[in-house]
Amino acid sequence: NSCGRFVNVAFNAACTRGATGGNVLIMASSEPSGAVRKKRTDDAKSIRARALSERKNQAMQRAASSNSGRQACRGPRCKTRLKADAGLLENACKVLVAPVRRKAVRLASLETLLPLQIRVCSWNLHGSRVDARDDVLSWLAPQGRLADMYVIGVQELLELSAKTFMSHTKEGARRLRGLEARLSWELEQLNERFDIVCTVSMVGLALIIFARQGLSQCITEIDIDRVKTGLEGNYGNKGCVCARMIIGTFSACFMNVHLASGQNAVEERNRDLQQVLVEAFQARSSRGNLRNPKHGFRRESRHHPVHHQFCVVFGDFNSRLDLPQEEALPPGPLQDLLPRDQLVLGLMANEASFMEGSVEFAPTYKYVPGTRGRDPSRHPAWCDRTLYKTEAGIVAQQLEYTSFPRLCFTSDHQPIAAHFVVNADAQFPSCLFDGIQEDPEALQPITVNSDTDSEVQAACSDGAILKQKFSRQNCRTL
Repeated sequence: NSCGRFVNVAFNAACTRGATGGNVLIMASSEPSGAVRKKRTDDAKSIRARALSERKNQAMQRAASSNSGRQACRGPRCKTRLKADAGLLENACKVLVAPVRRKAVRLASLETLLPLQIRVCSWNLHGSRVDARDDVLSWLAPQGRLADMYVIGVQELLELSAKTFMSHTKEGARRLRGLEARLSWELEQLNERFDIVCTVSMVGLALIIFARQGLSQCITEIDIDRVKTGLEGNYGNKGCVCARMIIGTFSACFMNVHLASGQNAVEERNRDLQQVLVEAFQARSSRGNLRNPKHGFRRESRHHPVHHQFCVVFGDFNSRLDLPQEEALPPGPLQDLLPRDQLVLGLMANEASFMEGSVEFAPTYKYVPGTRGRDPSRHPAWCDRTLYKTEAGIVAQQLEYTSFPRLCFTSDHQPIAAHFVVNADAQFPSCLFDGIQEDPEALQPITVNSDTDSEVQAACSDGAILKQKFSRQNCRTL
């Protein structure tokens, strides 16, 4: 707006006949000749055309960078308020360019950025809208404890029925907008402004990431994807939605999964988990089929989930007790059943090394909605879990890992949350600066709206990560 006002003033002044005083540089104090007037008019028009073209390009880039993944995101745009002197065209244009061409994070700003508090929340909604009686704020910020980033994943945003598979688009979009609005409203109660970094959904799965307004400007190179595992990869009732990004200078990946259900579907759950870890962000599937870029999913084989410095896999793993349904539960507290959990037993394995914090909460499934009473039709199970791993100079401390049984009106699952403090490993500080360039023009943000952009900057140098087999330790390393 500042650029436009300045150019309009210059253009109108140039085209005004008989102006006096000589206060405008492009005006003469006397009446110019016809040829001079025409030249000045043409010059003013040229200046205005160039400025308007530049403003349009910058606005498009700014909108893309501040709302990456827009085709998958229905939430509000991140708005940048520009305050520039209306009389300084050059400075005003520099302000417009600044949000697009973010400078590389230097040591001083990195020290300010870390440590980061990242809260990962998961809830299987059982095909229902979030009930107004459920205290969502206690799930996001218990006792008013804030995080810098909120990674929120839901499963069964829609009822998983045959009708949903065929016509889920409109209803899914409405549900997703409603969920975004509810979460945004809850976060507003914390007297802290949060931006939506990205949103991605697939049938009943949805992933919404919020960041503090100041932190969101330090998040670049966002990429999103989804992996279908239902009915041999043809339907999205099961699978994963995920997002990866650069936060300051370290890489992070968040994967919201919903694995195959059923007491005896352990092998299918293993295949699902392996498939999402192998196929996410890749150009080809695990079977060698081409995964075409669409809906903002680039699929350029540039990133791999386990090659990020901080990776979290969370959601409804559908991990069950290694106990036949027809067999009665042994007497005693439900917590005594945890050693029979399939995830704890190591029956659900894949090729990467992840850790899980100590599970000290009650089973999250299955309950009668509206009560805290257990549904006797199913054995209790710790279906909803959060696994994580760190690499290359990043350490993560898990401050909280718990469920929220008071949120009982919406679903037959209880929501869970894991609160992390992510910091730089003092033994490996230099790896945080791999790939940082001094030229501020060198870092261009990724725009996930464009499926044909060939000039996307490479992610931070993750290096070759040695894939490790699952090992089971006292801390339940998986």
